[in-house]
Amino acid sequence: MNLKEHMELFKSKDEALWQKNKWIYDVIGGVFLDGERQVGNKITFASFPRSGNTFLRKYLTLLTGVPTGSDNTLHTDTSMQCSSFKGEDLIDDTCWVTKTHSPWWMIGSPRFSANKVLVIVRNPTESNLSWLHLCSTGAHSAKVPCDVTQEYPNFWKWWTNDQMTLMLQWYKQYLDDAERKTCPILFVRFEDMVADPEPQLEKIMKFMLNTNDLEGTNAERRIKEVISMGAKATETYQLKDTTRKFNNNAKLYSEDQMAWIKDSFKEWLHYFGYAKVP
Repeated sequence: MNLKEHMELFKSKDEALWQKNKWIYDVIGGVFLDGERQVGNKITFASFPRSGNTFLRKYLTLLTGVPTGSDNTLHTDTSMQCSSFKGEDLIDDTCWVTKTHSPWWMIGSPRFSANKVLVIVRNPTESNLSWLHLCSTGAHSAKVPCDVTQEYPNFWKWWTNDQMTLMLQWYKQYLDDAERKTCPILFVRFEDMVADPEPQLEKIMKFMLNTNDLEGTNAERRIKEVISMGAKATETYQLKDTTRKFNNNAKLYSEDQMAWIKDSFKEWLHYFGYAKVP
């Protein structure tokens, strides 16, 4: 497909035109773009690992009908490619949105630039433990078969301090970039995407289409179609029993750890609405 024509299809209010082009959603994993250079609207989707990356990527494919690219290599992401994410290891103009964990970068991964940035954030006490499970098991849906916080308290203390320090640096990079206003950045919260996805999807589509109004458009029609599919449509792999429970892991952190998190992340927690105190 051609991106300019595809964007005009979404902005159009012609329902007959929409019905004529809905075949793209019958193609598993979406339809690639024709590779025409994306001037001004090449988008990257950034996240710290285990913050809802795959979840939102599935939404983006369902919404747009275009596979998401990724700057991870197939050496680590073959399983993702086999799970309908056929844009893995592609960073060119055949994909509209390209996933990244930048500034974290794996050796050998392809490099690319973008004009706009979509960032998903998640409560750090949740993503920290989920990241531990992934690094320890090598699987998105598996959990470490023991209570790490109780059986290996020294490791848990080291892991939390080490990884959450990196997490804080990661978020600081994007907040600094947003403050510099050199590139448009849209932040969405994982928790909002789970609890009430429709307004978040509307915000994302407006950002992608460079418009402030979707009323009556084919973009609005597609959002409502995706919402009607229900949460199951966004699942790529079997979810852990704690995946969509909010603030479920706070009890696993010691008082000292929670005090350190509240102090180190205080500006971040307030900016994204996770703090419960003034």
